[in-house]
Amino acid sequence: MGVDASAASAAPASGSLPALGLGSLLLIVVSVTLLWLRRKPAGQAVPKVVKVERIAAAQPEEEDHRKRLAVFFGTQTGTAEGFAKAVAEEARARYGDAVAVDVIDLDEYAADDDEYADKLPREAHALFFTATYGDGEPTDNAARFMKWIAELSEGEEDASRELLAKVQYGIFGLGNRQYENFNSVAKQLDKVMASLGAIRILRTGFGDDDACIEDDFAAWKESLWPALDPLLSSSDQDLSTSAVPYNAGIPEYRVRIHSADEATPAAEPELAAIPGAGHDIHKPVRGVVALQRELHAAGSDRSCVHLEFEVPGRALSYEAGDHVGVFAENSDEVVGEAAQLLGVALDTVFSLESDAGHHASLPEPFPCPISVRVALARYTDLLSSPKKAALLALAEHAASAQEAERLRHLAGPRGKDEYAEWVVAAQRSLLEVLAAFPSARPPLGVFFAAVAPRLQPRYYSISSSPALHPSRIHVTCAVVQEPTPTGRVHHGVASSWMKRAIPSLSSVLPGPGHASWAPIFVRSSSFKLPRDPLTPVVMVGPGTGLAPFRGFLQERHARIQKGEKLGPALLFYGCRHRDKDYLYKEELDAFVASGALNGLHVAVSREGPTKVYVQHLMQQQATSVWNVLASSKKGGANGVLYVCGDAKHMAKDVHRALHQIVQQQECCGGTEAEEFVKQLQSEGRYHRDVW
Repeated sequence: MGVDASAASAAPASGSLPALGLGSLLLIVVSVTLLWLRRKPAGQAVPKVVKVERIAAAQPEEEDHRKRLAVFFGTQTGTAEGFAKAVAEEARARYGDAVAVDVIDLDEYAADDDEYADKLPREAHALFFTATYGDGEPTDNAARFMKWIAELSEGEEDASRELLAKVQYGIFGLGNRQYENFNSVAKQLDKVMASLGAIRILRTGFGDDDACIEDDFAAWKESLWPALDPLLSSSDQDLSTSAVPYNAGIPEYRVRIHSADEATPAAEPELAAIPGAGHDIHKPVRGVVALQRELHAAGSDRSCVHLEFEVPGRALSYEAGDHVGVFAENSDEVVGEAAQLLGVALDTVFSLESDAGHHASLPEPFPCPISVRVALARYTDLLSSPKKAALLALAEHAASAQEAERLRHLAGPRGKDEYAEWVVAAQRSLLEVLAAFPSARPPLGVFFAAVAPRLQPRYYSISSSPALHPSRIHVTCAVVQEPTPTGRVHHGVASSWMKRAIPSLSSVLPGPGHASWAPIFVRSSSFKLPRDPLTPVVMVGPGTGLAPFRGFLQERHARIQKGEKLGPALLFYGCRHRDKDYLYKEELDAFVASGALNGLHVAVSREGPTKVYVQHLMQQQATSVWNVLASSKKGGANGVLYVCGDAKHMAKDVHRALHQIVQQQECCGGTEAEEFVKQLQSEGRYHRDVW
């Protein structure tokens, strides 16, 4: 804040020196100090110099009378945030200084419910970009907001029905049609906003990540500006320019290459055990690999890894059923290929810099200085298919005019079908695209800003319980090695890292310097055992879907050891071959022996004349399942059903089997069965952890 000219003539405060102005007093202090320093005996310590600043009298902030557009986002991988920033940037270009445009993280918008209730009703114009994650859940940074607004809409107070009456809004949702609850967060938000009196200004958009979500976004945006222009444009603005397409510039960081003399990469980030660390994607902790072993037998054509992370000082707490986020690294082979395609040396040390307002969509740079090797390994997604925006950035830096034209065609409206076939359906990675257009060599500033997205954490259901393993987090990971239509074998980033991880040889951390480690954090889940240990449970989890149930059973085993009484537990597990990929068989048998598990039903799909899956065994055990899940009014035990695993096939098949069991046991029709299943969900007695 600058100095107010009127402050010089203001009356001095009580106890000050009225004969001297603040500037004169400061001059005297500095002069005396310099004189003392000049006479100071040799070897005497120099006192610490305190910087003195003139502070103007507090002035009331000027009220901003401009119209405002609040652009909110709830994101898990950064796509929703990117769309929000793109719209904000275009809005700023479209409306100029007449409109204040703010991009807002939903979690950072308010500290508590009261602040949400105070601020949101005053947003006259709001856009929401919300992703749906997992089994219809909001993203981590939108969970608190969605909980607040949903509870508000369910309240009985009449005043809340018109709470958002002055808010005009639009929503673009991000989801995947392969999942049953496609874009459920955007749909729920739209319904709740309307119930609270808000006015929708355009149709809600639904982006499908299973196809081309960028095309869905572009189509929705075509309706956005005609809806916003009458609300935000000034009376003297020429709206005829709205027909002119907006072309965003290619975002780019400034890059400084460090000489050999100063080429000292930034130190390893401190992943200390600070309050709140490990429970936030922004504050991970250092997880050292203490144990790693293969779970499949030697004759299996697939691989599944059991891995245990150990955290110093038990800095990371968790509960059975929670998820662990793992920041894995690209392999040396992938990193080397990327550097070769970019024409840069792996040991080159550089820094990325960005100015506020330099480009609205630029994310914060990763820690610098940094070597190309580390930047490509830890922070760069090289194996996903590139978005259309990345193709346009490559086109700008293609030396071949033919290659540049081809890239622009694939990214443009006329190349929509070819992009869907050549990039999406073929599952071409960014590396493959770079190899197909060898003249396209973007500088590092463009590559990291506009071409390669940030490497995101991979989430895993924790397969242990703190009751038995308080300082370790277990992960059960199927190693991804899948052929693609182009003939390339896709190796999953995180699962491949776990496959090659080197465990510590010592139980005393940090252990040998060569032990593998990764930044990790815990994400809380609602996928938890019932609070009442006497409540019976049914667990369904083939393959690595067994992971959270292993944690559940460890928890139940620990309670039995303490003398607690438990309700019955049934497990429906599935594998291909009993002698090749039956995960944790000895442990499951031991849980049956201890009473932690009361019914173990194993579906083996590749040993008999017909394939048998978990849903088939559920139907065979229909009476047992029904007796657990039915309400006490129907002679049941008010138990809880848990399903974990593949969302595209298994979870849907189990859901259908559940409907059939209800119809069979209740002698009812499909409508009544659907009502029963919905009641299970609303009562919190049907949980799914699917992917």
